[in-house]
Amino acid sequence: MDDAPEPRITLHPHSRRVRVVIDDTLLADTTRSLRRRPAAGLDQGDLAS
Repeated sequence: MDDAPEPRITLHPHSRRVRVVIDDTLLADTTRSLRRRPAAGLDQGDLAS
């Protein structure tokens, strides 16, 4: 078992507009999104097709 602490993740306000669009359908549109630090990428296997 690894006793190392998990890295701390913090959320910060994001200053830009964020829009989520799939197949010409707007799912989300906000200017109040949060940014995760440290930023993390998604593995291709985590994405739904």
